[in-house]
Amino acid sequence: MPKVFGRITARELGLVINDTDPYSVEVGEYYVRVRKLAPQQVLRVRLPVVATLTPEEFKGLADEVALRFGASVQALALAWVTPYAVNCNSITGALALGYDAGLCAQTCSPSRPSPYFNAATVRPFSDAKMRPSMLLAARDAATAKAMIDRDSRWFPAVLQFLRNGHVQLPPARRCVCVRIDTACCVGEPTVVPCVSQPSKPCSNEAKGCIVHDGSSMVVVKLSSPFGNC
Repeated sequence: MPKVFGRITARELGLVINDTDPYSVEVGEYYVRVRKLAPQQVLRVRLPVVATLTPEEFKGLADEVALRFGASVQALALAWVTPYAVNCNSITGALALGYDAGLCAQTCSPSRPSPYFNAATVRPFSDAKMRPSMLLAARDAATAKAMIDRDSRWFPAVLQFLRNGHVQLPPARRCVCVRIDTACCVGEPTVVPCVSQPSKPCSNEAKGCIVHDGSSMVVVKLSSPFGNC
């Protein structure tokens, strides 16, 4: 796997809001404010609020996306829970790779190869003519907003914890383990005032980490079979 430096940023993201869905409007407009998206980065559409779009309905959406977003938009965020499928395709996969009717005839067959796989690029649309897509889906708008508010600076530490059960932090920071009664990756980080607290061993049950940064500590709600922080 080639090593690639950099990432897709908010400036390179296109957001799609479904004006027929109150959840989509509330979450999408919040995302615009928090991520400071420019007007040209936002597309407002009118889609049925159903689980699955027909191929014809999806074509209309895909055409609007193609007309709205220019070469600078490298990826898409869809501000809704449903629709999440196009016939038997996921809507995010269909937007990224194109709708594949063949998958519905042979549902166990491999999907189309992704030109982004193993590609040494952080600009998938510029270099591979595809836009990776994601749903801003949650139980409700409040949960979606909490997800949007997550501080991405903590993601490398969370990923490291999931991979090997340990978190390595600079000397100014330390990690103590606490019991968190949530499943892996369910729930949002909770910011609480920083207090002096000696390190504690993780319990043998659900585990989470409190990361001190000198001014606050972030409770990362995780469950892991791995060892202590």
